[in-house]
Formats: sequence, C-alpha cells, structure tokens
Amino acid sequence: MMLMYRSLAESWRVLMAYRLRSRAEIVANNICASMSETWTVISFFYPKDGIGNRLSDEDFREIFFLLTDAYPEEVEDNPDPLDLLTSLPETEITTDTAKSVVDRMHSILKAPDNEVRTWLIRPLFDRISKRDLHPFFMRLSVRASPVRRRDVVSALGLAYDQPFHHIRTAVNLLGLRNTVRDLSLGAF
Repeated sequence: MMLMYRSLAESWRVLMAYRLRSRAEIVANNICASMSETWTVISFFYPKDGIGNRLSDEDFREIFFLLTDAYPEEVEDNPDPLDLLTSLPETEITTDTAKSVVDRMHSILKAPDNEVRTWLIRPLFDRISKRDLHPFFMRLSVRASPVRRRDVVSALGLAYDQPFHHIRTAVNLLGLRNTVRDLSLGAF
C-alpha cells in the first residue's frame, strides 16, 4: 500500500501545532501505515542533511520570483517567502505519494542552483494543495524540524517492536539508513 504525502503533511502540521511528548508515536504511525516506505518517512521527518544543504529564505524569495516572473516592487516588503510560495498551488486535493514527494525533495536539495530548483518545484503546484505544501517547504528550509533524532530512534522501536536501546546502538554503529534497511528486511 502506497503512503500518500498528505499523511506526512498532516503529521508535520500536528507536530508543529502542538508540543507533544510522544512525537515518536506520530512518526511510528506513519511508518506502520506503509512498512515498505520506512526510509521515506524517516527522511521526511528527520533532516539528516546538514543545514548547508537546505534552503534559506533568500533562496525561497529567488525561487518565488523565478516562478512568477514578478518584480520585487510588486510584492509587499519583507513577506514570509514560504507564505508566498504556498499561495501558488492550483489544486485543492493532494494526489502525490509520499515517496515521489520525498524523492523530489532530495532532488531539489541536490540541485546546483535556484533555477534548477524552480524547474523541479513547478510541477508540485498541480499535485499538492496549499495546506500540504507548507510542510514540504518547511522541510526544505533551514528552519527547525519538529522531530529530533531521539524521536526517530524511538519511532523505529515502536514500529518494529524493538527496544529503544537496541535501535539506538544500531543507529550509532551502522548509521540510520542501514538500520532502517535492516529493520525493513527483517534482518535486525
């Protein structure tokens, strides 16, 4: 069963809106929804890529101007660039799968410049609603994620019914991606 992106976006909104004690449970619920896409869920909630690889507000402003061909004078002074970008989608319902959105997100972060990023972002406006696009841009930005490493390790333990300290030790020794692969294959 394919995990839909709107599930990840809704979970991100809940995590940002409420200061929950059990953030790991929300991540674990997404993992349990589609056990074959564990790495997709983890890489969306836990930005393991460094801050240098993510986009600044200035990058988002440039992307907005490239997408709209607007002039800076046509936009109000100092608007939030994420709000500007989330006002562009043309669809009411998110139809994309989590895997395709997360793969697109990694492609955007690896892109060499903002013109290529603009080219990669443009198709999302036809497949992701305004409400669901905001978590996507938050994940691309240098702004903080609502999920910490401890939450991810705990979520893996909950989803795969393994003790926290076993998962933590495996992540420390093998790395997060290898641990997720072993858990997914039942070779943990």
